Amino acid sequence: MTEPFGTDELMVRPRAATRRLEEAPPRPQTAVIVTTEELTVDLPARKVRRHSRDVRLTPTEWHLLETLVAHPRVLISRRRLLLAGRGTGR
Repeated sequence: MTEPFGTDELMVRPRAATRRLEEAPPRPQTAVIVTTEELTVDLPARKVRRHSRDVRLTPTEWHLLETLVAHPRVLISRRRLLLAGRGTGR
């Protein structure tokens, strides 16, 4: 922050930064590879395979899939998915 600044701004910025951290979904603790009969999602390698063929995803699709796969059985809010789709939900 550059001077001059008001005390109001000095108080608001840390609160805003804290709020953004709380809104972001937690990052996965371990490497996650999910496999079904048809599909394999390898998060560390950033690869998706369906019937032994690579699946190409857009960055938005990848961020959404990564968020959902990394947090199984967790209800993820619409807002968090929107942030993840933009690549800012980490």
